Amino acid sequence: MAWVAVSQETIAGVALTQDDWIDDLWVHRCYRGAGVGRLLLSRAELEIAQRGFLTSKLRVVSSNRHAIRFYERSGWSVQRLFPHEKFPIEMAELRKSISVRSTSASDMLSG
Repeated sequence: MAWVAVSQETIAGVALTQDDWIDDLWVHRCYRGAGVGRLLLSRAELEIAQRGFLTSKLRVVSSNRHAIRFYERSGWSVQRLFPHEKFPIEMAELRKSISVRSTSASDMLSG
């Protein structure tokens, strides 16, 4: 499933999910810090919870400390570090326990 955040006809961000994974979460540089990423992450978590999964997973380049801190502030935790399957970089897998109740639409809209 794909979720797109649009602001004045500009794509502000995108979230992609599959099964219990957030495959991608991207926010245009000029919209970072404005809550777009938090909104997309909440929507992706809700989508995964509605599929019946109790845990959500994602992976990020381990040197991307800014992204890891963003996810940790949203309740995610690093579970393991591992080498990327194609490139000579280290990846971090993060997980979060989720439920439909804990990721409701009202949470996504609150401040």
